[in-house]
Amino acid sequence: MKLTVIALAVLTSIGCSTPSAPTPEATNGWIQAMAVDEGGQCIEGAKFEVLGGQGPVGAVITQTTPCDAWSYGEVGVYFPDLKPSIPMILRASAAAGYGINVKYVVPNVQTGGVELFTLMGW
Repeated sequence: MKLTVIALAVLTSIGCSTPSAPTPEATNGWIQAMAVDEGGQCIEGAKFEVLGGQGPVGAVITQTTPCDAWSYGEVGVYFPDLKPSIPMILRASAAAGYGINVKYVVPNVQTGGVELFTLMGW
C-alpha cells in the first residue's frame, strides 16, 4: 500500500508540473559586407542580394556611400539582429566592368562578421 501511495504522489506531481516555455533563439549576431575592387577600394553603388539563409531573402541592397573599406562603422551593407552561426548567402555585383562574388557568411555575436567581396574588373 505504501508503494502505491508513493507512486501515485510521484505521478501526480509529474502530471501537475508546468511545461517550460521554449527558449527564444538569440538574434544578436550581425554581418557587415563591402564590395571592393582588386586594389581594396570600395565600389560605390555596388549591390548586395540576399540569396538564401536568414535575413531578408530576395532583398537587393545598395552599398552605402561614401564608401571606405578601411574605416569602421556602418559602411557597405549591414544586417543586424541575425541568429549566430546560421549562414546567409550574399551576392555582390556592381556596374558593367565588374564580375560578381557570392559567399556564405556566418554572423557571430562577439565580432559580428565583416566580409569583403572582391569584384574583379575586366
